Amino acid sequence: MPWSRKAHELLCHARAAELDETGELLDLIFEAFLLKGKDIGRVDVLVGIGQSVGLELSETKAVLDIDRYEAEVTDALEYARSQKAEVPPVLIRGHKHLRDFHNREAIGTFLATT
Repeated sequence: MPWSRKAHELLCHARAAELDETGELLDLIFEAFLLKGKDIGRVDVLVGIGQSVGLELSETKAVLDIDRYEAEVTDALEYARSQKAEVPPVLIRGHKHLRDFHNREAIGTFLATT
């Protein structure tokens, strides 16, 4: 996902809420950033995206406003950096890494063998 602490917090919130549409949420965040040029660091933008997949508006806004998942996101970022995943895209599975852009077959092979 493009780097935005708030976007990562939204994903953490969706997972904590056991939202079935986390894959769709991730797609919508990418679409907002890459195709629509939206600022995915803005709480109002993210609340709208979250609402479109079933997250409750006021709870989502409160979660993002108070940085409820800041520590979790910071820990994930530190882990990624410790694994030398500083320039996307990098896939990490256990102690193995796949860096740079690859076709679907290469990614499938990587995921199947780790």
